[in-house]
Amino acid sequence: MLGGGEPTKSSTKYTGPIAIDRTTTVRARFIHDDGTASPVVSQVYTKVKPIKWQGMTLTPGLGYKYYEGTWPTLPDFGKLKPAASGVAPTFTLAVRKRDDNFGLVFSGYIRIPVTLQPNEAVSEHDLCFG
Repeated sequence: MLGGGEPTKSSTKYTGPIAIDRTTTVRARFIHDDGTASPVVSQVYTKVKPIKWQGMTLTPGLGYKYYEGTWPTLPDFGKLKPAASGVAPTFTLAVRKRDDNFGLVFSGYIRIPVTLQPNEAVSEHDLCFG
């Protein structure tokens, strides 16, 4: 059920992707043929506005480049041609084409809420992942 109350046997049945174009709460449950139902699960999906930062418009998602190969040591992926690339919603292995002998390079910006103590500063190096 999109944005509304408890899903019931008479609610719209969704069997494929759901298009969401605004902040919405999705509630779902499984209803057996005999009428017994699972507990309701819900998730809020928040529409975000692109953020301007250093003259760039940041949009949701992380760019990725996917590589396939067998490497005796970690290669310089910048010198290799990716087998695929695109935008993923988050850090995920779902974009891989196989389970072994692959590499993924993600790029983008992530927001990490940081609570600072008085007179404490955070540099970009404090938030780097290597």
